[in-house]
Amino acid sequence: MDKTLEEIRAEMIAKKDELLPEMNNPSVVAIWYLLCDLVAGVIKTFQDIFNHEKRQLEIERERQRYGKLDWLSREAKKFQYGDSLDWNKKTGQSSYSIIDESKQIIAIATASENNNGGLVMKVAKLDAGGLLVALDANEQIAFKGYMEDIKVSGTDIGVLSQNADVVSAVGKVYFDGNYMEATIRKGIMEVLETYRLSLGTEGIILFNDVVRIIRSVPGVDDVLFDDLTVTPFGQPLVKIERDYLLAAGYFNYADDMMDFIGFEPRYTV
Repeated sequence: MDKTLEEIRAEMIAKKDELLPEMNNPSVVAIWYLLCDLVAGVIKTFQDIFNHEKRQLEIERERQRYGKLDWLSREAKKFQYGDSLDWNKKTGQSSYSIIDESKQIIAIATASENNNGGLVMKVAKLDAGGLLVALDANEQIAFKGYMEDIKVSGTDIGVLSQNADVVSAVGKVYFDGNYMEATIRKGIMEVLETYRLSLGTEGIILFNDVVRIIRSVPGVDDVLFDDLTVTPFGQPLVKIERDYLLAAGYFNYADDMMDFIGFEPRYTV
């Protein structure tokens, strides 16, 4: 059980009374008391840091646990189109004997549970222009077989690969006038691209995440959206108020999205 600063200090004072009873000045500014207080603070800080790191390790271990959604998403990206898996008797798992990243076509993989208690993997590859696109029929069949081989026994896994949802925005970016607008634009496009290709496991866009990553660009003061929207393939446009579960599980930006975002510099004297 974690100890409070007062409990740690009391234990130290009790040990001091046991071992060094002659140090008995009752003043709270006595050297021995100040030393006890200082060391107790160090111990308490170390205890808090240790517990925080322990909790973070436990969270990460749970995320990566065999069969969890994060694990499935990570393993999906290891799929090598055209290769077959080998059974490892020692580990009791299937894996590729030779790792060939040139055959790993899955650029993004999101996973979610369906209403029937099964799982749905939503996957896409990158085309020559860097857009997320659906796997072709043969690739989907091969990927489905791969997931059947690596999944937890008894798990029902479906595969969905379709045209990406399209995200667009209307708004304004306020930035430090000491930066060139072109530099700000480039920085925003870079962080948005990173966000697109590193979307969370369940394929959900968070409005505040988009704001946060744009504001992370050096020189950007703020961003205000009049509209942040998504258009699923074959469906009407939807305005993102807080979050949105992508129908495809992934998205591309509208070609003209940056044309509808204004840029206003801020100058200081």
